[in-house]
Amino acid sequence: MILRVMPKVEKKRRSRAEPQNIELSSEEDLGINPEFYSKQREKNNEAVKKSRERSKRSKVMSQQRVEQLEESNKELQGAIVELKNDLSHLKQIFVQASTGAPGSSVLTREEILALLVEKPEHEEVPETKYDQLSSAEPVSSDDDLQVTK
Repeated sequence: MILRVMPKVEKKRRSRAEPQNIELSSEEDLGINPEFYSKQREKNNEAVKKSRERSKRSKVMSQQRVEQLEESNKELQGAIVELKNDLSHLKQIFVQASTGAPGSSVLTREEILALLVEKPEHEEVPETKYDQLSSAEPVSSDDDLQVTK
């Protein structure tokens, strides 16, 4: 492989443009109607004011929505913990029933569903799809246990 040494190219230095002395003339000299200009400024000021108000309103609404979603998230997290506990309890029941452990008895599907549906009166739990299942429908997967409101 042959490498060539390229000659160094000097970059041209750019100078800044000199500030130009511009004489400011009156509005009349520029051909601007003072009444028209003041009306346009008023309209623009009103538009800016409305825009800022909309922006503030939007920000407040977004913050309220964030707070609602955070509260909802906390509730759903609690429901998830409870459902995981229920699942763990059911797994223990099934393991005991399948191994024929002393003191275990085989539960019917209706008895198992009755155990799941029982809720303490003092505690409000979000309704799940599982609560809506009839006793004739088989439970196919954990996807069927998603929390709904």
